[in-house]
Amino acid sequence: MEAIRKIVDARRLTPIVELPEHMLDSRVELIVMTLPEHETPRDERGSMKGALRKYANPELATMEKAVWESAAVEKHAGS
Repeated sequence: MEAIRKIVDARRLTPIVELPEHMLDSRVELIVMTLPEHETPRDERGSMKGALRKYANPELATMEKAVWESAAVEKHAGS
């Protein structure tokens, strides 16, 4: 992986990068690197919501609450 490093005035970066106010009057180090082709940035991966839906069994889902309650009672019966 190749990287380029350069020291620049922070204000030169403001057209392309949003920087905190306290950095604007300083010099900063800029590092530019390429991403590996197989790596997808985290925010582009999408949601995992519903990813396990294919394993759901609707018949067992109706019994889930009763089973949880009985397990809780059994666990805490001696308390």
